[in-house]
Amino acid sequence: AYLHTHTHTPPLLPDLWRQAARTETLERELATATAALWAATAPLEAQLAEQAEQAAYLRSALAAAEGRAERAREAHARAQEHADAQLAQVRSRLVARTEQLLRFDHGGSTSDGGGSGGGGGDGGGSGNGVSGANRRPTAAEVAAEIADELRREREAHRCAVCLERPQETVLLPCSHSVLCASCTAHVERASGRCPLCRATIESSIRIFK
Repeated sequence: AYLHTHTHTPPLLPDLWRQAARTETLERELATATAALWAATAPLEAQLAEQAEQAAYLRSALAAAEGRAERAREAHARAQEHADAQLAQVRSRLVARTEQLLRFDHGGSTSDGGGSGGGGGDGGGSGNGVSGANRRPTAAEVAAEIADELRREREAHRCAVCLERPQETVLLPCSHSVLCASCTAHVERASGRCPLCRATIESSIRIFK
């Protein structure tokens, strides 16, 4: 007998369609996930850019603050050096005046000696031994002169605005020290300029003389 064998071929086309549909679904899901990822990262990138901008601003502000602090330190050092020099001068003058006063206290009586002329002739007159042109100042006059000089020096170190309180601040960046603390605050609020050179006042520091 003749046997007819029939070979069954699996249907490939439906499988390809299913795979294509599955691939399309995966592509759509990938596109959706990518869009969601971009949507999620966009605010983060914007925030990161903003933080970078803030960091740059803070670095610039820090550099400016360090520059102002350095200028303030230099101005304070100059003001302190100037104050020390003035104090040394005042002390030197005061010591010299005090020594002069002590010399008058201890030796003034000999300079005012009554040179009585005891000669034989007509010159029996009593003289004071000191002519008017060469008269040396008395101790009281020296003391008054010292007091007057100290008063002038105190007035020279008074505030240029109120003329009452001592100079207590250094103005930056001009480094002038002509105001007390109270008048410094008033000038900064009012004109904002140094009363001596008219430079704009950026800041001020307190000093102690």
